[in-house]
Amino acid sequence: AQARLAQGGVRRCQLLTSVIITTLIMSMLGNISPNCTASLTEWNMSFTEWNMSLTATQGSTSSPATAAAVSLTQVIMQMVATGIDYVFVKGAVVMLMIIWALVVVMPIFLLAKWLLRWRLQGPREKAEAEAEGSKKGGEPTAGGHLVPAGLWRIHGHDYDLTPFAQAHPGGELPLRLSRGTDCTDLFESYHVMRDMHKHVLSKYTVSGKICASTEATSDQVNSSSVSAFRTELHRVVREHFHGRPFAHKAKFGHTTLMCIVLMAYAAAWVGWLQGSYLAALALPFLGWLMMANVAHDGSHFAVSRHPWVNQLCVYASSPLFYTDATWVVQHVVSHHLDTNCPQGDVDLHHHGQVRWHPALARNGRLTGARNLLWHATAFLGSTMVMALVQPASVFLVPGLCERWTGSVPVALEKLWGSNPIMDGAMRARIREGGLVTGPRLLANALLWGWAASVHPYAVWAHGFTAKAMFFGLYPFLMSSVMFMVVTQVSHVQPETQTPEVLENEDFLQRQALSSLDYGAGSVLWGFLTGGLNTQSLHHVMPSVHSSHYPDLYPKFHAVCERHGCVPTQAPHLGAALTRHLRYVYALGELYRLPTPEM
Repeated sequence: AQARLAQGGVRRCQLLTSVIITTLIMSMLGNISPNCTASLTEWNMSFTEWNMSLTATQGSTSSPATAAAVSLTQVIMQMVATGIDYVFVKGAVVMLMIIWALVVVMPIFLLAKWLLRWRLQGPREKAEAEAEGSKKGGEPTAGGHLVPAGLWRIHGHDYDLTPFAQAHPGGELPLRLSRGTDCTDLFESYHVMRDMHKHVLSKYTVSGKICASTEATSDQVNSSSVSAFRTELHRVVREHFHGRPFAHKAKFGHTTLMCIVLMAYAAAWVGWLQGSYLAALALPFLGWLMMANVAHDGSHFAVSRHPWVNQLCVYASSPLFYTDATWVVQHVVSHHLDTNCPQGDVDLHHHGQVRWHPALARNGRLTGARNLLWHATAFLGSTMVMALVQPASVFLVPGLCERWTGSVPVALEKLWGSNPIMDGAMRARIREGGLVTGPRLLANALLWGWAASVHPYAVWAHGFTAKAMFFGLYPFLMSSVMFMVVTQVSHVQPETQTPEVLENEDFLQRQALSSLDYGAGSVLWGFLTGGLNTQSLHHVMPSVHSSHYPDLYPKFHAVCERHGCVPTQAPHLGAALTRHLRYVYALGELYRLPTPEM
C-alpha cells in the first residue's frame, strides 16, 4: 500500500510538471508564432526578388551549363522555402493544436482512469488470483499437456529462454510471441540458414522429453522436426546463399529502390496535405508498396540482421493498413501457424458475414451473390478496421486496463466472442509475451492517432465537401482493396482448402499446399506484391527476404515436385482473382437449402 501511495505521488508530480511545461510552451509559441510569421514574410519577399534576378540571369546567359545551374539553384531554394514555411509556420500551428488537444483530453483521460480503478476494484482481486493460478501452466499442446508459463516447448523439450532473450540475434519479440507455447513450427520455419540455434538450446533445457505420448502427438503436428522435405529445402537454400549467414536479408538494390519509394510516399503525403488530387490518388499505391515490401518483411524479421531495423520497418504500415502490436500476433503467429484453419487463421475472419472456407458457419440464407456482396464490403473496409478499430479494441484499451487495474472490463470481454482475431487467447498471448510495454503502447497510440486523424483533417482542410470525403476515405478504401486482393487470392482457392491439405502431417508441406502462386519468378510481380505472389515459398521460409524469391522459386518448386507437394499455379493475378471470385460464389451457394415438397 505504501508503495502504491508513493507511486501515486510520483505520478501526480509528473502530471503537475507536464501541466507547467505545457503552459510554458503555449506561452512561448504564442509569442514566437507572430514574430516568426513576420520574419518569414520578409524573408519570402527577399527570396522572391533574388529568384527574379536569377531568372533574368538565366535568360541573358548563353551557356547551357550556367542556365542549368541557375535552374537547379531555383529548385533547391524553392524546396528550402517550402520546408521552412511548413516547419516554422504550419508546424507552430499544428503544435498549438496538439497542445490544446492534450489540455482537453488529459482530464478526460484521467477521469476514465479513475472510473476504471473504482469500477474494477472488485474484479481486480479476482484477476490477480487467476493470474497467480495461470502461472502453473500455459497453453496445452496437441497431446493435452500444458506448457509451463514462461517456458518454450520445442521438439518435446521445455526450455527457459528468458536469460537468452536479450542476446537472441533476432531480437526479443520472436521469443515473446512464442513464450508459454509449443513453438516447434515457428522455430523450424524461421531458422533456415544455420543450425547453431540447436546448440544454443542445449544450454537452457529444463526437462527431457515430456513423455512418449507427447512426443508422438507433437511429431504429428510439428513433423517439420523430422521432415525430409524440410531437410532438403534448407540444404538448397543454404547452397543458394553460399554459406553467407545474412545474405538472405534484403538485397542492396531492393533497399535502394524502397528508399526511392519512401521519398515518393513522403512527397505524396505532403501533396495530400496541400490538397493535390494527384498526390491523393498515388498515396495508397505508394503506401501499399511500403507495406508489402518493407513493413511485411520487417514483421517477419527478414529485412535486416538488426532487430531494431525490422521493428522500424513494421511502422511503415501505418496509417493506412495496421499497427504492429496486433499484426505480429494476428499474422506472424495466427495466420502463419494455422493457414486456412478455420479455428485459428485470422485471414478467414476479416468479415463476420463472408464465408471464406467450407467449414465456416454463416447465415443459412447466404447465397453465392450475397457472399460476393459481403466479400466486396470486406475488400473495401478491412484495413480501415485493422487501422482504426483493432489497435484500440485489441491492444490499446485492454492493454491500458490490464496495466492500470489488472483486468479487462466485462463489457470489453463480450466484444471478443469466438473470432480468432478477438478471442481471449490472443490477448493472453499479448500479455504472456510481454507485448504490453510502455514504449509499445506509446508507439501504437501515436500510429493509431495518425490513422484516426486522416479523415478529420480532410474535413478541417476542405470542409464538408466531396473533396473532403475523397481525401479522407479513398486512401483507406483503395489500400484495403489492394491488401485483400493480394492476401486472399492466394489462400481462398478450392485447391488450397481441401481436407487433404489441412490433414497433411508435415507442417512445411501443408504451408506449401495452402497457397496459390502466380507470376512466379517475375521480378515485377514480386515487387508489386512484396513477394506475396509466391506465398507458398514465403510461408515455408518467412525469414528470407522477398527480394530473393524470384531467384529461389525454381529451386523451391523442384524440391516440392520431388516430395509431392507442388503448389497450385496461375499465370497471373487476373486469372487467380477470377478463380478466387468463382470459389467465393460457390461457397455461398453451399448454403442453398432444397425446396420443401408440398
